[in-house]
Amino acid sequence: MNTEIIKTSWNALAGRRLEFIEAFYDRLFERYPRYRELFPEKMGAQHERMIEMIGALAQFADHIPPLEPYLSNVGFQHRRTGIRADDVENFKRTFLETLAGFPMEIDPDARQRAWQEAFDEVIIPLFDQGLERGHD
Repeated sequence: MNTEIIKTSWNALAGRRLEFIEAFYDRLFERYPRYRELFPEKMGAQHERMIEMIGALAQFADHIPPLEPYLSNVGFQHRRTGIRADDVENFKRTFLETLAGFPMEIDPDARQRAWQEAFDEVIIPLFDQGLERGHD
């Protein structure tokens, strides 16, 4: 995972992070309408939590241990929704598609690859760890 690109791309969204997260959820609910019922009608707090989560990943991308309990807990908190592996893949795919729509002065292929790896190597395994903890 290219931690420098993760940090740089998240920093490049400064001032546009809320716009990015809103675009992400709009796309997620458009593509997968069944997810809408899992979220509150007013999404402000959810947007802030998502910005916080992605910000934490960007901040600690080159030193993952501080992220482990945080991201695992995010998965644990989602256990009641019935989220499965294919749902997490839908989330990842939507995130990457949304990110591709936000131009930056970073090679788009390298940026997409770095975030793909962040999901595959960090976000999804830790999220899944939390989901599994909920099924004990």
